[in-house]
Amino acid sequence: MGCTVTIYSKKLLIFISWLVFVMSVNTEAVLADGRSSKNDMELKSLFNELLRSDTSYYSDKIARQIWRIWINDSSSDTSRSAMEQGINLMNQGRLNAAEKLFSALIMREPNYIEAWNKRATIRFMMGEIEASLKDVFVVLSKEPNHFGAVSGLGLILMKKKDFEGALRAYKKVLRINPFSRDALHIIPILELRLFGERI
Repeated sequence: MGCTVTIYSKKLLIFISWLVFVMSVNTEAVLADGRSSKNDMELKSLFNELLRSDTSYYSDKIARQIWRIWINDSSSDTSRSAMEQGINLMNQGRLNAAEKLFSALIMREPNYIEAWNKRATIRFMMGEIEASLKDVFVVLSKEPNHFGAVSGLGLILMKKKDFEGALRAYKKVLRINPFSRDALHIIPILELRLFGERI
């Protein structure tokens, strides 16, 4: 049992490192697809489609459409340009510069939800766990179905060794996106860590 827990602890660390990397770069392709204005009805429709999707391919396609709306959810060209610049800084590993840029963007446009989410990701990568958690809570207060933020919450709770809370977070991800690779991968690892052979 002790050996099994050690093995899965290593798997958790590897997964966390991988997921943080994915969180930092997974929006680059979305930026290339152009802009989309805020449309609550479109988001509602897409979330319903996400729940009804029957393949991971279709699910991924819908998720990319949702990300596109979130990333471009500003009527300001300046703000959208700042978002793109911040993501580029993240991809270059220039986290301090990216954090400052997103903080300025939040000050200028506090309802730009994805700016909060990006800063939460950066702060997690910088080891500022509590600050990251606060930003995640802001995101979820504005968009409870933000599967990226819920997944990020799971990462934070794992970092804080609240594995039960992390499991609840990833199960919520599946209730939003049943084909989430992150959640489908990490849930069995968390369940084995928490419950061992009982599952």
